Amino acid sequence: MATIINPWKSNQHGGRDFNVDKPKFTYGDYAIYKLYDHDYLYAYKNKAFNELAGYNEQHLISVADRNGQGFLYDRAIENLSR
Repeated sequence: MATIINPWKSNQHGGRDFNVDKPKFTYGDYAIYKLYDHDYLYAYKNKAFNELAGYNEQHLISVADRNGQGFLYDRAIENLSR
């Protein structure tokens, strides 16, 4: 089990960091972890940058390679820069 830093500290998770099992997909230091049925955590090393209601390997790769576009990509880059 790994701990991923929760940069949002939302009440949904009790303001705690995420305890996750092994990743569903990895790309270098980037990974996608399954939290619930349709809820996935996207992380760089041990810091979350997106929590999405969908599994999208291409989104993770575009963030890692810094070649994406659109709201989700912009939000991910913003979260990583904090």
